[in-house]
Amino acid sequence: MNILSAPDAARVAGLIRRRVLDAELAALIEILAAHRLPLVIAAPASAAATADDLLAAVDGGRVPVDLDALGDGALALLRAASLGAGFAATIRAGSLEEVRDRLQVAAGAGDDELSYLGVVVILDGSGQVVAAHHVRPLALDAQGHVQRLGPAVLAARDARTGQLEHFAWGVMPELAARTSTKAGDLEAEIERRRDALGHAVSHVS
Repeated sequence: MNILSAPDAARVAGLIRRRVLDAELAALIEILAAHRLPLVIAAPASAAATADDLLAAVDGGRVPVDLDALGDGALALLRAASLGAGFAATIRAGSLEEVRDRLQVAAGAGDDELSYLGVVVILDGSGQVVAAHHVRPLALDAQGHVQRLGPAVLAARDARTGQLEHFAWGVMPELAARTSTKAGDLEAEIERRRDALGHAVSHVS
């Protein structure tokens, strides 16, 4: 499994210090990105620079794609993802619903294609992560029937406390299956990276 290099760890630590996200969510996103799951960072125009910084920090191994600039080419990207290709992208949007709406209008993407968005992280206008979603891909059950499951919330910022609340435990078996690991091993790796990032944050000036 890919390990954060020292420069990447420092970049992520800087974002954590700025309260863009926390160490636990950063660890989870980096692991999923390392396993080539599609990763989309969505943000309003006012937080576009932070979205770019976050994508570069947690997923430095793939060339980033601007979904707004792709137009109808985004449909080909999503179809490639349905065949197992991964991608890392940004888009100007303030919610998962807006991401879906923009891709439906600009690229003609339908529900099936949109199910391959992978991990979608939403930033608010100030550049803080307000939510992270696992978009479940179209699947077949044991009888060959099509299964369309709604997205799962991996994390969401509590408006009262300003802290991120974490819910990935609820879909850990699904995330483990998508990364070809055991759920217990994935949880342990998240904890290890979270602690390493916490240590890195304490050394960021």
